[in-house]
Amino acid sequence: MTAATSLKRFGILIATASLVLGACTPDTDGGSGPPVVQQQPVTTTTGFNFVQLGSFSVGNAPTNAVFSGGVATGNAWVIRDGDTGVVTFSTPTRDTSLTLEGLTPAASAALFAKAGLPRRLSKTTCGLTDQGLDNSEALGQNMFMRGAFNDWGNPSPTDEFLFINFGENIYQAEFEIAGGEYNYKVGSAGWEVERATTPDDTLEVGDSQALVDPGPGGPEGVLNVPAAGCYNFTIDFTDVENAVMTLTEVVLDDGDGGGGVPGTCGVTDQGNDNSEALGQNMFMRGGFNDWGNPSPTDEFLFVNFGDGIYQAEFEMVAGEYNYKVGSAGWEVERATSPDDVLEVGDTQGLVDPGPGGPEGVLIVPEDGCFNFTIDFSDVENATMTMTQVDLGG
Repeated sequence: MTAATSLKRFGILIATASLVLGACTPDTDGGSGPPVVQQQPVTTTTGFNFVQLGSFSVGNAPTNAVFSGGVATGNAWVIRDGDTGVVTFSTPTRDTSLTLEGLTPAASAALFAKAGLPRRLSKTTCGLTDQGLDNSEALGQNMFMRGAFNDWGNPSPTDEFLFINFGENIYQAEFEIAGGEYNYKVGSAGWEVERATTPDDTLEVGDSQALVDPGPGGPEGVLNVPAAGCYNFTIDFTDVENAVMTLTEVVLDDGDGGGGVPGTCGVTDQGNDNSEALGQNMFMRGGFNDWGNPSPTDEFLFVNFGDGIYQAEFEMVAGEYNYKVGSAGWEVERATSPDDVLEVGDTQGLVDPGPGGPEGVLIVPEDGCFNFTIDFSDVENATMTMTQVDLGG
């Protein structure tokens, strides 16, 4: 018997979760059966200081909960704007405790973009932990990634390449691979069951492609590994006959939860059109960088993370600054209202001040790294969020 909690809002951040195993009531009915032994309460708390796609379990049965529908990242479990997250608690439980924080759409999207999902994950080690579920549930066999990158798993595939059942029909394998193009299959240990993407469409980082049954000796899939490193393969077996596999790059860092290059300040270009929102590349320009004169550099560029979300991130000295979000030649300008100072944690509307119009004002509380995230989902009602970045120092 389980208890489930569903959460659906404009971005929900669960910072901590505590589960308490309830003490069983001693047998008082005088029956001849064995007495019920009273158990001491046990508390399990998580801070989500890891990165995890799909479902995952916190704690050990019977004191555990399964989280699905969100992503664990940056010491939080985040439910994307409009999605539904489900927390299923095992019983017996005496109490469940969740700390919830409603996020703006911009802040919620920024957390997802910061983690680089689904193209990139950031974590400290390569590999996955078995979840204690039946890894053969989806296809009746344990399945492995097998290809030229691991000598096709011969003479027998190892658990390093095993697809682990994370619940909710999500299976993952994660391991290090040298850069190159490889033929591969998802196969059981004795090749009784096989799956692969179509060989006509190379699987690349960030792709989600359908898995088909090639039949014994049938065509192999092809995947491209852009550089040596750690990669995650996630299969969604919700519909077994129409399963989908996603290839994700895993960036190994020191656990600081930062974006761009781990442990440093800045964001990485995502390969999208950075001028898409306003027809120009836009930069943070103000007293902190001599207003970007004579020409703003890419350090202050707003990078397009997709879905209308743009970010700039750089180091600043403490102080109060006038600023604008402006194109290189000032053809386009935006700023928050000068009557409302932008501070860390604030989300404020951006307006068009017009040429030579009023500047926005922001406060940097201390020297450090700061992230500015603009939500251009509605260009005429864009918002900007200011966040301080913890580099783990």
